[in-house]
Amino acid sequence: VEFTPGTTHLLEKHERRLHALAKGLHERPALELELLPGFDPKQDAHALAMARLDARLLELRKRAMAQLTNTLPLVVVPTAASPDASLSPAERSQLLRLAYVHEFGAPAGVGQPVGNPETTTPAAAVAEAVSADPHRGDAAAAAALALSDAELELRLSGLNPVKPEELRALAAARGEVVRAYLTGAGGLAAERLLPASTNAPAEVLEKARVTFRLE
Repeated sequence: VEFTPGTTHLLEKHERRLHALAKGLHERPALELELLPGFDPKQDAHALAMARLDARLLELRKRAMAQLTNTLPLVVVPTAASPDASLSPAERSQLLRLAYVHEFGAPAGVGQPVGNPETTTPAAAVAEAVSADPHRGDAAAAAALALSDAELELRLSGLNPVKPEELRALAAARGEVVRAYLTGAGGLAAERLLPASTNAPAEVLEKARVTFRLE
């Protein structure tokens, strides 16, 4: 059964597979099931990194909505009604630039609103700050304007990379989700579900899924 990358959320069609699997095991009471939880080294790592970055961007927006501009390198103009609302594409693009300048160096006058705070976007604030004094902090500010969103995501996520133990923990959590479903809604006895053995092939474990082996 497969999971959404970076999460323990089962895809709906795979939840139906678990139901069918449990039904089949009830019909064959002598069989046991080995659970082989895994993670995709690329997809899961990327998804976890993006979730971490989005949390950082949401925090920046919360601070802006609380009007704590004296702690921010630039002005943020939030458009959401709630600080916990999902980021719009435009907000996310602006906040990526704000986060980049915040991490890699802000122009002089950090924390001071630039331009009209009711209309100035982070990108415009960066440009105005640089034009006012191009010799101070201009490298990070210019890069924030020139880089694409994807490039900014790559550089910002690289500051706090996902560790192997986080991926292993994600895989283990997926195994527990499946185990809980099979012993709960599936009605199977816990002793019929075996932990992963040490001889599981790598190609099975390097997927965002839990694989099964009948014993």
